[in-house]
Amino acid sequence: MGPPLEVARLTLNYPPYSCDFDPQDATKLLVGGGGGANRSGVANRITAIDTSRNEIRIIGEIDLSRSEDSVNTIAVGQKNKKQKIGPKSAETLVYAGINSNPADVEKGNKNEHFRVFSLSAAATANASDEKQAHAHALNLTELSRTALFEQRPEDKEAYQRLLRLSPLYPDRPQLGAVATGFAKQAQIALFDVRAPAAAAPRPRGVLEVSKEATDLDVVQTGDDSFQVAYCDERQIFVINVNKTDITGPDLVYSMPEDGSGLKPSFRAIRYLSPGFIMAVSNLPKQAGVILSAIRLPSLDKKGKKGKETEARLAASARLPRFMSRATSFAVRNLNPPTTPGGPLGDTQFVIAVAGQQSVCLHSVEHRSDANLDLLVDLLPLATLKDVHQLSITSLALSVFLPPSSPSTSPSSSTSSFTSSLTSSKPAPPGLNLLLASVAMDNSVAVHSIPLKKLAAKPAARYTVAFAPQRTGPRNVIIALTITVLILAAVVQYVISTGIDPALLFPGRPSLARSGDAAASSAGSAGVVTSTTPVPTIEPEVLTPGMFLSRLLPDLPELRVGDIYVLREEDVELEKREGGEGNDDDGGDSASNGAPRRIRAMLHDEEAYGPAAEWEALSAEQKELWKKRLADAGYWAENMGESVFKGVVFGEIARVVEQTVSG
Repeated sequence: MGPPLEVARLTLNYPPYSCDFDPQDATKLLVGGGGGANRSGVANRITAIDTSRNEIRIIGEIDLSRSEDSVNTIAVGQKNKKQKIGPKSAETLVYAGINSNPADVEKGNKNEHFRVFSLSAAATANASDEKQAHAHALNLTELSRTALFEQRPEDKEAYQRLLRLSPLYPDRPQLGAVATGFAKQAQIALFDVRAPAAAAPRPRGVLEVSKEATDLDVVQTGDDSFQVAYCDERQIFVINVNKTDITGPDLVYSMPEDGSGLKPSFRAIRYLSPGFIMAVSNLPKQAGVILSAIRLPSLDKKGKKGKETEARLAASARLPRFMSRATSFAVRNLNPPTTPGGPLGDTQFVIAVAGQQSVCLHSVEHRSDANLDLLVDLLPLATLKDVHQLSITSLALSVFLPPSSPSTSPSSSTSSFTSSLTSSKPAPPGLNLLLASVAMDNSVAVHSIPLKKLAAKPAARYTVAFAPQRTGPRNVIIALTITVLILAAVVQYVISTGIDPALLFPGRPSLARSGDAAASSAGSAGVVTSTTPVPTIEPEVLTPGMFLSRLLPDLPELRVGDIYVLREEDVELEKREGGEGNDDDGGDSASNGAPRRIRAMLHDEEAYGPAAEWEALSAEQKELWKKRLADAGYWAENMGESVFKGVVFGEIARVVEQTVSG
């Protein structure tokens, strides 16, 4: 599905667990991972990768202690303008989750899980030409480490499983959030990153939550107001944060029951805006993945709760069937607002969902009309199958920075915003959004998603260059027209030739007999009688429910928990007892030549006598039943005996007769 995308690949010498693009330079990708605190010899590292060329390459790397944990989470933040390397450059801050040495934590020392690194230009001016050829262009240096979680003796195995920063706006503060994993008392810790950013974050508080967060995200709603959303498997909560107060968590959305007994569980969430969240959820038993756009309760001008308290589902889509379970998730707005909490206008979001080794791309459109914001056209863009050989551990979408020139900038504010972000680094060639994925096979893949500029009013905007896949009215009409034409041709052929329609549909009862079967079942709800032999069915695989549907074609619904019995009965005997059978001697006959039929009905032992499950039947009865069902066209050898589960069987009449005659 979708056009092929250009991809560049790189293999690391350690398993990566997390990745993130530099929000101020889309050509820089930061990746972290490693072998953890072990003696396997696998390093723990953070790697900076240049994605501006067709062949991506490593431009910076730091080797971390092998007595500590691997890098579990990573996020790229602001530039630390207090630390200048050159007249026009400043180091970029990189945040990571790395547990301290397990032996030290076991002794009662603090687990300094939150690390801050700097990414800066390497000083190679005085190095020899040979050294410069092999040297990395960037240096990664650890600046600080701290413990944001409250340390508890019972939580020595806890680690920093989640890390998110609010989107970057020039010269504005950011709010970050981290969440525990493997903790007996789940925690979410908040911290400030003020502009110009300092090396160490300023803690804002720790919240104890009832269940560990499955995922979380942060959005800026005003100049100094933020909102944190987190989910467990069944619910979504929000926390409102301003300069002085932290309120929440408040429950805003619960996973609804769909009546089928299958209740999805949230896997990941991302803010589209302060008013919308995109969630990805997994169905039980790896039965599939669902995307859900959720409209959040509105906030007042100060970023506090409004009158509404519950979120509502705005749009949803089911991912392709091969995507049985989502493992990672990323979202990117192609036309972000220039100020925190500013209006979105008309824009497009790109959504990436990873499952096992593959990635599904979707898009959704945001429309603004007066004071109404809508999400429309949640549609698939492309499917990237077998991107990696092992499971994908992390996804990231680059921040798209449109070319900043007076002729292409939608407005002067946008031009200033873009200019302040791009700094001195060139944008990737052409208009592209980059999708990075890392996997357990040590591989890194970077796909280029082409974009195009739309000369829309009141301002130009960018969208994906190729159209999403949709099933529009035109496609539906064409499909229905073709179906009607085929059916009309079949009917005309049957009328003109007088052929039995059953010959055109092998494996199904004759259409000429279907009216008789329906009439025979009309007087007894839940009972279907068949005396007409059905042509031998084609080999196929059936579930127990489908097998019963063949025997009960006129029953509106096969309800879970109902037990059905199969019996063989004498046609003449049934007529004498008032049954409405078919007089045609088309059924099986017992040894005395009397016509017999197979009947399927809801089991009622008082009315019809005892019956036994398939496993409880004797070998002789099993063989007789299989022969009866095969002769009647309801069963074939290749279907196996598993289709008989949930069905009980009466005693075959021939066994009774043989017993009496003997």
